[in-house]
Amino acid sequence: MSGDARLGTIEEIRARSEAFRRELQQEEYASAAGLKRGSDTAGIFERYRGLLAPSSREAITRRLEEIERALASGPAESERSALLDERRRLEYLRAELFEHFIAAEVRAISDALVTREQAATVQLAAGDVVPFRRLSQEMAATADRTRRGELERAQLAIVEEQLTPLLAERLHIESGIARALGQPSYAALWQWLHRIDLHQLRDMMLGFLRATDDMYREAMGWFMRKHAGIALEDASRHDLLAIFRGERFDDYFPKDDMVRVAERFLREMGIELSAGGHIELDLEPRDLKVGRAFCAAIEVPHRIIVVTSPEGGRRDWQRLYHELGHALHLGYTAANAPYEYRCLGDPSLGESYAFLLQYLLTDRGWLRRYLGFTKPQDYLFLVHLEKLAYLRRYSARLAYELEMRGDGGERELEELEQRYDEHMRAALGLSYPRSLFLYDVERSFYSARYLRAWLFEALLSKHLVHYFDEDWYRNPRCGTFLKKHWELGTRYGVEEMAREIGYEELTTKPLEKQLLRAL
Repeated sequence: MSGDARLGTIEEIRARSEAFRRELQQEEYASAAGLKRGSDTAGIFERYRGLLAPSSREAITRRLEEIERALASGPAESERSALLDERRRLEYLRAELFEHFIAAEVRAISDALVTREQAATVQLAAGDVVPFRRLSQEMAATADRTRRGELERAQLAIVEEQLTPLLAERLHIESGIARALGQPSYAALWQWLHRIDLHQLRDMMLGFLRATDDMYREAMGWFMRKHAGIALEDASRHDLLAIFRGERFDDYFPKDDMVRVAERFLREMGIELSAGGHIELDLEPRDLKVGRAFCAAIEVPHRIIVVTSPEGGRRDWQRLYHELGHALHLGYTAANAPYEYRCLGDPSLGESYAFLLQYLLTDRGWLRRYLGFTKPQDYLFLVHLEKLAYLRRYSARLAYELEMRGDGGERELEELEQRYDEHMRAALGLSYPRSLFLYDVERSFYSARYLRAWLFEALLSKHLVHYFDEDWYRNPRCGTFLKKHWELGTRYGVEEMAREIGYEELTTKPLEKQLLRAL
């Protein structure tokens, strides 16, 4: 089918959408894993021009309208169930097409951002050259505060000069697209597509910020004085990165044991790390590889790649186990599930399973059994304080993003920079670089995806302890339970899955209690 051909049926749209997604995932993997220089999605978007045309979205909308009329007529229960399932699938598919349409409109900017990030390097006063993509890792690994400041200034200079102009242009285009599609803002368009109330979530997380403020400032203030020798209000972002590095615990987290330990505890649950050969690990160091870990879902469930660059220490383990949670969910998804339930749906569900495995590294019993870590009190304080800081940062970021992408109309860049600074300072109590006001924002409100995942993971882990005991991570019955849920893929969102395991709604209370006990 040529790139500009009209797609005649919903099934054709589905097939082309999956093929398009597969090609994009492959391209993004190759670029982010450092297998190629730059990113070139333009050819992919061109080949799928027909898929991204208005006619595809209109065909789905017409069918959704037909379904609503059929449901209103009071069909028999079996027909009603089939109609509701089709409606769910089509809403997932429509959201995907809209997201891809927006991505297509800004693809040149997105490609340019990747190319500039890959190419950028800084030469420090001592003469060493550091790639832009490694600057945050270098800051975290550096005990010398002067050097950390130099690294951060170099990073921010690249962000300001090379990336912010492109990010600002992309933000403006995305806002214009939302208005052209009949929505008052990008935030309004996103909420219509994904059926998630961002304002309700924001208000809940602002409540979390208030509830944990005293706890955070007391614990973080003490920790910053002890490990950085400065007051919290005098600290910078690079100090936060450094104190959370936790290099004094590195001996408990050797690089060469990450995979072996994962294989061991998963095997005790009756789970294969490779999910029957579906999951690959890309752990090779490459100069162009991004500093973050990620999971590339090339073909769900048959080819899932976990990508990271281990250097030693607990953060390596955190990153790998987080992405393994994603990969196991995808790798155990039923191969005969519809496309929408294998690849689309609510990303918060996959993030919940990712957090579930990541936070095994905060479980006292797991640490003792698999790592021989018998006195982890100081370590547990560190990782729970880091978790609280992340939750507070993302809560503030969602509030800021709603202002940036919709609430009160478009704002001038200077005002956005000011508001970002105010939100971050209020949440973290330290100086956070203002110039990250566009760079520190993931596309498509992914901050909301993370927050909902944190909320659900707290309920899910509580459920697993209740039904499979505190050492659920070595219980074969728990492995059976998880695989059964993973087989569903992304059919349900986290709110529905919370109800499935007996909770009426997502709430911050379990997280607040968990953190209060730990800190």
